[in-house]
Amino acid sequence: GSRDIPLSEFYTGYRQTVKREDELLHTVLVPIPSPATKQAFYKVATRQAMAIAKVSLAASAEIDSASVITNPVLAAGSVAAVPVLLPKAQNFLASGPAVGVDITETKALAAFATEAGRIAAAEVTPIDDVRSTARYRQMVVGELVRRFVLQVLS
Repeated sequence: GSRDIPLSEFYTGYRQTVKREDELLHTVLVPIPSPATKQAFYKVATRQAMAIAKVSLAASAEIDSASVITNPVLAAGSVAAVPVLLPKAQNFLASGPAVGVDITETKALAAFATEAGRIAAAEVTPIDDVRSTARYRQMVVGELVRRFVLQVLS
């Protein structure tokens, strides 16, 4: 037999999934993004090759011709027992800058990106372990979200 499981339900805890011992993971379906979609994956580790991430971020958003962000998705790894979405930061990005703020202006864009990062950092509650401290992980999540926003809107 087979079964379909949404990614949001696949991970159940640290190194735990819903996959049973007698099952094989056969297919992962990833939707094809629109041409307006910008994506990025960031990994922060002691070494880039063959190292467990201290923090990772997968980010995706559609950007229209007026630099409006729609359908943002931000997922952070190594900041909880399972990969986590950052819904507050996503909602902030989707709501756009304050009315009247022109994010084509450098300072306004920087402030918008910084605020998105601050919101994202506040959403994660990582632990201290041998790889990193909880505070460092929170700061890195915020910085990675900030970089993504600057990258896709610059």
